[in-house]
Amino acid sequence: MRTCLVLVPLLLSACMNDAGPRKALADAVHRMNDAARWGRIGTALSLVDSGYQVRFREAHSGWGERLQLADSDVVQVDMTGENTATAVVSYSWYNLGTMTLHTTVVQQRWVRTNEAFVLVDEVVVKGDGSLLAPPAPEASG
Repeated sequence: MRTCLVLVPLLLSACMNDAGPRKALADAVHRMNDAARWGRIGTALSLVDSGYQVRFREAHSGWGERLQLADSDVVQVDMTGENTATAVVSYSWYNLGTMTLHTTVVQQRWVRTNEAFVLVDEVVVKGDGSLLAPPAPEASG
């Protein structure tokens, strides 16, 4: 009986230790995607790796200008290693030029650095890829 009383707290603490990184990851994924959806790019960039920030800005530069997000849903978040993870996010959005509704599913790669998770890459895995496309250069005339 005493052995059980000692083992139960140890097992619970092991589970809770694993929950810490998973919760931190889920929080980061939701915060970054929520900030990007509502145009709070400064907040979103704080959760993006410095090596990916330029590409992130380019990919999201049309959000709120040439397209408007109607909804975003974090579909899946998985730890793929001790310090790596993926998230799948589904977006519904309108092309403001045509007012047509589009759907895009994006897979995001996340890495833990100094106990915080940051976004390091995004790729469209389904649907309209123009969600993450930088705006086309304007024609000179």
